[in-house]
Amino acid sequence: MLWNPTLFWLISGALLCLAELFLPTAFVAFMMGLSAFVVAAISLALPYVNLQIFLWMVCSVGSRSP
Repeated sequence: MLWNPTLFWLISGALLCLAELFLPTAFVAFMMGLSAFVVAAISLALPYVNLQIFLWMVCSVGSRSP
């Protein structure tokens, strides 16, 4: 079965957000999960997985608190 990138990002985002419930990481995992949800929305229009990974990293780093 081939993975749909949008489905992958949605599942990854949900798992990261749920991980925050069990492993308190000062909202780091939660913000990474929200970034995955953002990339899931972008992946509908942008089919390049390498660029999606880059966008996820940029969103995750950009969303951390100072």
